[in-house]
Parts: sequence; C-alpha cells; structure tokens
Amino acid sequence: VLIVIQDVGIIANYCDRIVIMEDGKIIEDRTTVEFFSNPHTDYGKKLILSSGTGDKTSNADVAIITSPEILRVTDLRKTFEVDGGKRLQAVSNASFQIRKGRSLGLVGESGSGKTTVGRLILRLADPDSGEVWFKGERIDAISPKEFRKYRSKIQAVFQDPFDSLNPRWPI
Repeated sequence: VLIVIQDVGIIANYCDRIVIMEDGKIIEDRTTVEFFSNPHTDYGKKLILSSGTGDKTSNADVAIITSPEILRVTDLRKTFEVDGGKRLQAVSNASFQIRKGRSLGLVGESGSGKTTVGRLILRLADPDSGEVWFKGERIDAISPKEFRKYRSKIQAVFQDPFDSLNPRWPI
C-alpha cells in the first residue's frame, strides 16, 4: 500500500515506512519509528511539529522485512512545461520499494511531487525517465493495452483518508 498524503500524523498510524518529499526530491526514506524518533532534515522536523504526533509510533513494527517485493520505483523523474516553455521539475530521482504486507507513506506539502509520483505509477502520466516495477515486471515501458491487466491490481485511495479509509480496518 502506498499512501500519498500531506498529513504526516496519518502516516504514524498506518505505515511501516515513510518517504518525505520536498521540491520534487525524496529527502528522507526510513521506517516510521526511525523517522518520528529522529528526523534527519529540518523539513522532516517541521512536519512532525506541525502534525502534533510526537511519540505515537510505539506500536509500529520495525522488523527486517524479507517478504516479496510488490512495487519498486527507481530514479523516477518528471518535468512539465509551464508558461511559455519553462520546465518545472515535479519529481527528481524518486526511488523506493514496497514489500508484500507492508505499507509506505509518501508525505510532503502541496506541490512537493507526491501526486505526480502516484500518477506515474498508475500510468496516468508518463515519466521522463526512471522505472516502475510491479511484482517483478516493468510496467512503465509496456503499452497501454498490456497495462490493462494491472488496472484492477494497482489502484488509488484518494487523499482524504477520513472519507477513503475506515480507521477500524488495518491496511
């Protein structure tokens, strides 16, 4: 499960790992417990302070995971043309993996590139470069017709978790 969200407090409750994006770049990629106990960047510290989550990750599982890899994103990049030919770097060198039975929170403020990463994985936009692998098969390079078989396996839960996720159900 990949959760794309602005609220780092939600991630504390649902995710095993957290990836923080700022200005299209991944600046932290750690277990949720590691991140909340000692964020490495000022931006990460700011996110924790603004969420009011403090020390709510004590129940998170930080065991070494050896389960099969479900999703791998490698060096994903995406730029958009804006205002008369200028280029906007939306995503730069995004890389992460998700293993079976695990979850990852992709967090950053509005405009950091989170939704673009999700759109690239879902093939709603094409990356400038990089790779997306699902269960060992590269899916960013296949035709739209071939990708149809993955539509029921790769889906989005939209950003309002209170409308999308029942807090009584584990992810």
